[in-house]
Amino acid sequence: MKRVALLADIHGNAAALRAVLDDLAGVDVDGHVLLGDYFLFGPRPLEVAEALRALGGPTIKGNTDDYIVRQPPDHAFAPMLRWYREQLGDEHLAWTAARPFRHEIEPGLQLVHANPSDLESLLITEQDEWETYPSTSEEEAARLIGDHTAALTVYGHIHYASRGELAGQQLASVGSIGMPFDGDHRAAWAIAHHDGSDWTLEHRRVEYDYEAVAQEIRDQGTQLAEGRALRILQARPVPLRTH
Repeated sequence: MKRVALLADIHGNAAALRAVLDDLAGVDVDGHVLLGDYFLFGPRPLEVAEALRALGGPTIKGNTDDYIVRQPPDHAFAPMLRWYREQLGDEHLAWTAARPFRHEIEPGLQLVHANPSDLESLLITEQDEWETYPSTSEEEAARLIGDHTAALTVYGHIHYASRGELAGQQLASVGSIGMPFDGDHRAAWAIAHHDGSDWTLEHRRVEYDYEAVAQEIRDQGTQLAEGRALRILQARPVPLRTH
């Protein structure tokens, strides 16, 4: 594949996903890869699960997908995780659990959720405008990249687009479909294109009714509903406080 659609961090936002899939239908790509974090935080996890499974294609696991599957009882989001497990049901939970950690496309495109070593640790080559997280050090990047090098490693997880180099590895992140963290409410996705020499990324944005989605979260009244709604309304990483 030389033109690959990259879809990341849907977070249960079915309206944003529908808008992106409509946009995707109008462009020329050879395939698509889903980069994790499909359900947690948004109001319609079941609708998202059904849409993604109908879409098919390579699908890797994100950190919040792992939370839902494992449901650690001492997790700060435990009440919310129970709600999402109930919404998804056994079949969709089994599908989520079976997702692999990474996907690779020749020549030299490595796709992961957060970094090449785990589902959580951050790779920050460019900070967001609020400087939410510090830039990753060369030493930490070398630890996270390890032996898993590629011409380009692309990930989601941080919910905004960036590109840079750390520890000799070219890195890029793609924005979030369901919960962008760059001040732009529009759903974000990207196309990776190989020109015969290098991989480049085309970042795309799509309008959808984000205010209606935020209100639906509030109306459901599940754990941390207000903070989750504010993340969508403000398009920034509002802290989710459990106390």
